Parts: sequence; C-alpha cells; structure tokens
Amino acid sequence: MKNGITLRQYFLHYEPNREGIEAILIEARKLADAPYDSANGMPANVHGIAAGIATEARTCLAYFDSEQTNAAIAAGFRLGSLCGELNGMMAAWASLQQKAAHRQERVDAANARHSRPGGSRELRSRIQDVWASGKYSSRDICAEQEWSELGFQSFATARKALRNTPDPT
Repeated sequence: MKNGITLRQYFLHYEPNREGIEAILIEARKLADAPYDSANGMPANVHGIAAGIATEARTCLAYFDSEQTNAAIAAGFRLGSLCGELNGMMAAWASLQQKAAHRQERVDAANARHSRPGGSRELRSRIQDVWASGKYSSRDICAEQEWSELGFQSFATARKALRNTPDPT
C-alpha cells in the first residue's frame, strides 16, 4: 500500500503508521473543505465522511503522540472503517461515472452512424421532402413508390419515416 489518497481513483490507501495517518488527514481535509458542487455528480455526503475521517485521523495522531497504544489502535480501527465507507461510496460513484461515459460513447457512435451521408436521418429527410412536395395522395403510396429508389431497406421503414408528418400544402 502507498501513503495518501489517489484522487483520480478515489480510494484511500495508507500505511498504518504516523506518515500514513498524516497523509490521510491531509487528503481528507482537502476533500472535506472542497465546496459541494452538484454538477460533478459526487455524492453529497462525501464531504461529511471526509470531515469525519480528518477528525478521527487527528485523534489517532494525538494518541500516537501521547503513546496511548490501545487508544491509538481503537482510533485506527474507527479511521479504517470510515475510510472503507468512503472508498465504497466513491467506488460506486466512479462506476456510475464510467457507465455514463460509456453510454455517451455509444450514443455518439449511434448518432454518427445515423447522421452519415446516406444514413437514416438523410433518408428520412429525403422521403419527407418527397411527401411534402404533394406528389402523392397518401403516405402509404408515397412510401410504396419511393422506398426502393431512395435507398430504404424496406417499405415499412420508409412508411415509419413519414409518421407524424404534416399533410402537404
């Protein structure tokens, strides 16, 4: 294990010695003192748990200084429990952030596929333009006559592209 906190991964790692406890105190204070920002999606109670970790780390260091071994061990266990709680919460949050980023990648890929030349959005626009021209008396006839020529895979797809379109003027 290494001292301190890896903020990029949001896990507290420390050695159970004075330097490790001091590293946790510093990083927990940074996290606790950071202003809450709902836009970043971080859980709201992280700041409170980080403040509790900082308090427990100070208590543990005070016991180290006074050479009260049993009290320092008890404070260390409480500190470890709080760190575990924060780690679990931050791991869940990081997982949600990763899933959201992965979903956005998939959405962007789908949008790129549909928006490319000859993609579904262009086909939809082209058949809607034909329908708006007034050349056909019904959407079914328009889709039936034009689907193959415009490049649709089927009549049904062309007909769906004409759903909810206004009547030609």
